[in-house]
Amino acid sequence: ASAHAKARLSNVVQAEPDCKVAMDILGFALYHENGGNVDGTTSKVDKVSDDESDSSVVGDIDESSNKRRRLDDEDRSSNAIKARIWDEITASEGELPLEEAYPTMDDRDSVMKAVDEMVDEGRVMVSDGIMYMIE
Repeated sequence: ASAHAKARLSNVVQAEPDCKVAMDILGFALYHENGGNVDGTTSKVDKVSDDESDSSVVGDIDESSNKRRRLDDEDRSSNAIKARIWDEITASEGELPLEEAYPTMDDRDSVMKAVDEMVDEGRVMVSDGIMYMIE
């Protein structure tokens, strides 16, 4: 009721509009009853069937889960690339030309992105095409 009063830009909660709307909202939320709006019109919520609303919620959950899974996969592959580059720079005593960083990886953009992340993390430094390990 107080939220409805605030939505009306009023500091006073009134029994007729505010409490009635609050009761309608609770009735709908708890029992899926549609008591109608205060002004007598139907809302978009009234027009959506249970089947439509359930499928859209499931679709949203599936989509966000897939996005989360893709981001996790990208993060894992980025970490794997960084680990491989770190092993290579460690094996070459702290200096490695950029073109020799993960030479078997065809996606050079992913390698350069991993190198940039390592620079941002303060693990390596790049100068004149050579990557240096920061100890």
